[in-house]
Amino acid sequence: MTSLTTIGFDADDTLWQNEQFFRLTERHFAELLSDHVDTEHLLERLLEAERRNLGTYGFGIKGFTLSMIETAIDVTGGKVPSEVIGKILAAGREMLSHPIETLPHVHDTLELLAGRYRLVLITKGDLFDQERKLAQSGLGDFFQAVEIVSDKSRPTYERIFARHGDGAEHAMMVGNSLKSDVVPAIEAGSWGVFVPHELTWVIEHVEAPKAAPRFREIGHLANCRDCLSKSVNSGAGSAPFFQGDAEARQRSDIGFYAIPGGKPPGSFPRAALAWGMPGAAFQRLDDLLQPVGRDRLGHHEIHRAWQPKALHSAGAVGKEDNARRRSAHHSAERHDT
Repeated sequence: MTSLTTIGFDADDTLWQNEQFFRLTERHFAELLSDHVDTEHLLERLLEAERRNLGTYGFGIKGFTLSMIETAIDVTGGKVPSEVIGKILAAGREMLSHPIETLPHVHDTLELLAGRYRLVLITKGDLFDQERKLAQSGLGDFFQAVEIVSDKSRPTYERIFARHGDGAEHAMMVGNSLKSDVVPAIEAGSWGVFVPHELTWVIEHVEAPKAAPRFREIGHLANCRDCLSKSVNSGAGSAPFFQGDAEARQRSDIGFYAIPGGKPPGSFPRAALAWGMPGAAFQRLDDLLQPVGRDRLGHHEIHRAWQPKALHSAGAVGKEDNARRRSAHHSAERHDT
């Protein structure tokens, strides 16, 4: 039986709340333009603008804000007051600074799996905003690699699971979006685990691939353990925990970071995103990482590469220090998916 060694996790509305802030902002947007257009028609026009602009602005709050401005100009025939434009921009800025709210069972589930499998965070959206949310979430310690991508497709998962694991066949992807997290991961050959969220952007809606042998649906992340034992690791020759020797573990703890597409050029440094690497001492994401360069890859830009900023001079961080660091991170506490 094929063993499972790597688990990918979506971020927005899988690990922390996201879509609810877009819904609240949409209501505020409707209030700002209530003298010009009814709410239903306005939100229909906004959705049309968002669909139209995805190829230009990508996923995330900044593209959403620009689409709101475009829609406001459109529905008012170009007569939207500058004061309203200012309030739309303010709403977007507020979204970009909103505190992170992690979802139930997230910390315990990641803590349980982190020592047994390679965990990879795979998210799409605005680079800076996703970095901010990860730093504030306090969950970075659990992931051996982070991929912030422009979109999620079969080639995306093939590339990521080959880079950070043993290929898609030995991987599982967990997320709240059937369209972005589950279907393309299964097409790539991995397991796809659907964790429904009460709010999901309409653009992310597709039919569940219930006939696919590697499709699973769970009620919440706490059910991940049962899902692993009953489906992936069932029967003779169950998948081993990822252990390996110390050198292999250290290598696995160093991964590529925030490269929105393709394999980086050979001369590009293997980005040392080293949350789990022995010797890394940090309190926040920004304390650990510093930029070491930028490059271009086709039409994608490699926004950042990182290297460890502060290392203990004496070997690995002890379990007590590691637990305390995780505790400190944890207390710090749709468009992107």
